[in-house]
Amino acid sequence: MRRRTGLHSSFTASALHARAGFSRRDLIVVIVVLLAAGAFGVQAMQRMSRESRRQQCLSNLEVIGRAMSEYAAQSGGKWPWVAKLPSVEDHQPAWHSLPEVLRPFMEGQAERFRCPADTRTLEEGHPLFGKFGEHTTYFETEGTSYEWVLQNLYAGQPVGRDPLTRADGFGMGAADQPIVWDFGPFHARGDEPGAFNILYADFKARPERGQLKLRISGK
Repeated sequence: MRRRTGLHSSFTASALHARAGFSRRDLIVVIVVLLAAGAFGVQAMQRMSRESRRQQCLSNLEVIGRAMSEYAAQSGGKWPWVAKLPSVEDHQPAWHSLPEVLRPFMEGQAERFRCPADTRTLEEGHPLFGKFGEHTTYFETEGTSYEWVLQNLYAGQPVGRDPLTRADGFGMGAADQPIVWDFGPFHARGDEPGAFNILYADFKARPERGQLKLRISGK
């Protein structure tokens, strides 16, 4: 009877130990799965957030494009004179910033010039460092997150007859000519497609899908 009890006790202890060991392994597996799921979840949320900012930026550029179309229609079909970087504008008299030029066509929509992914880092010694510090945005420092491209080539030129239409080897039409884009690669790393959103001369906004390499003809 004692022998039987001893065997039973030994068997029970072994079974409990086995179950306890299985439970620990099971717990580890569950923890690993949860951590992996959490990591994937964070990445998915980051992608969704990045895409949401990109889409809001594209929406801003679409609104700016409509305003630019209205400007062209009321200016005899010519591009405006726009300061490329308002904080260091050196034309005499000074050219206006993009928001100032388009203000009559975008009343109450100043926030459309702010890309939600806008960021700017200023080095110590930069003229704006004392006022804005190291970490700021282009919207705060320049009044806009968007850069007017190739200002001197467009300034006052007839729409559709500017120098970019004579780019060697491209035969660029309105849908190929960038007129406004993000000041920086806000939406991905600079070497990745889609890092910039661009407003083209057909007044439509699209993500950049490849690096732009232009050779402007002097003809």
